[in-house]
Amino acid sequence: MTQRTRSANLGGTVITSTGVVLASGLDVSNQSNAAYAQANTARDTANSAYGQANAAYLQANTARSDINTTFGTVNTAITNAHNQANTGYSQANAAYGQANAARSDANTTFSTINSTFGSVNTAVTNAHNQANSAFAAANGKLSLTGGTVVGDISITGNLFVNGVETIVNTQSLTINDPIFLLANNNTTNAVGLGFTAHYGPTQQHTGLIRSHQDNNWYLFEDYNDHILYANNVLDLSQIKLATLRANVNANSLLLVGNTVATQANLTVAHNQANAAYGQANTARSDANTTFATVNTTFGTINTNIGTAYTQANNAYAAANNRVLKSGDTMTGSLNVTAGGINITADGLAVTGGGGGGGSGAPSYHSGGNGGSGVVLIRYTNTLADAVSVTGPYTLTNTGGYKIYQFTGSGSIQW
Repeated sequence: MTQRTRSANLGGTVITSTGVVLASGLDVSNQSNAAYAQANTARDTANSAYGQANAAYLQANTARSDINTTFGTVNTAITNAHNQANTGYSQANAAYGQANAARSDANTTFSTINSTFGSVNTAVTNAHNQANSAFAAANGKLSLTGGTVVGDISITGNLFVNGVETIVNTQSLTINDPIFLLANNNTTNAVGLGFTAHYGPTQQHTGLIRSHQDNNWYLFEDYNDHILYANNVLDLSQIKLATLRANVNANSLLLVGNTVATQANLTVAHNQANAAYGQANTARSDANTTFATVNTTFGTINTNIGTAYTQANNAYAAANNRVLKSGDTMTGSLNVTAGGINITADGLAVTGGGGGGGSGAPSYHSGGNGGSGVVLIRYTNTLADAVSVTGPYTLTNTGGYKIYQFTGSGSIQW
């Protein structure tokens, strides 16, 4: 280890130190100086921080003063606002009192107006009702110069109508008098008497009138002239007699001025009518008997026709289920219980699931080609076997029959 002496001048003071250098070459004195420099730096930083803290303290004090000043201003403003609010509240209360007083006055005025309005309405309503009553009374009265009544009218006294013509335009006329008196002031026999009515689009006339010319009553229709316009005179040359349907009780009947019926004549006619009635009844009875006989015969004929129809249908059905002798096609199986089948044709063709066959004894022929499917050929076992068979088949001999069964295309020859 080597000792070194170093000196430093600090503010006029000389500091002498002895440096120590380790054997490893580390200078302890340099390290101390460095630490000293760092401590000085830290001291300077602390002093700077202290200055900044003092400045912040001053600023905080300034802010506190400003806040205190502002708080005083706000308090003053709040106090002023509170005072103004109190003043406004007092003024509002005063205004509310004045408004209540005004409302009370208005209600009093409104009641007075309503009372006056009711009085006026009552007066107007009374005047209106009086005017309506006067108007209704005026409308319900006829003018002295004439008018029209549109409603019902009742007269408890007598009604006297003076004039040339009285017109009643109504759909229904009801009169309590049981007897009509016409031509009350007619002192002569110079006009017709009776009643007439209009009908049809041209207002033709029909009625019952007594003519003064011949003192006869006429029931007429299709009369063109107006009776009133013709001075109540019926023109006999223009009338057309109407038809009357009624029971007649008379001493005699006249036809064109001639007597056509008296009591004696009516008695004879009555007797003849009764005799004719009896004959008609007899004829009716005979007709009923004939009708019954015809009905019975008709029933028998119908029964016979039904029987014939049924027999014809049965025969038709049976004929439809048989093959024709001249040639036909059989769609079902054919079983023959005789001693055998003698086919004299050159070949036997079976279609619809059939196959070819041949003729029987005594001579043999080749059969035609058959169709597809299973084909059965059966004959009595007293006959010889086939001389030639091709195709898939089986031969069985059972129950007195030889049976060839083909399951495919083939041929057979005897």
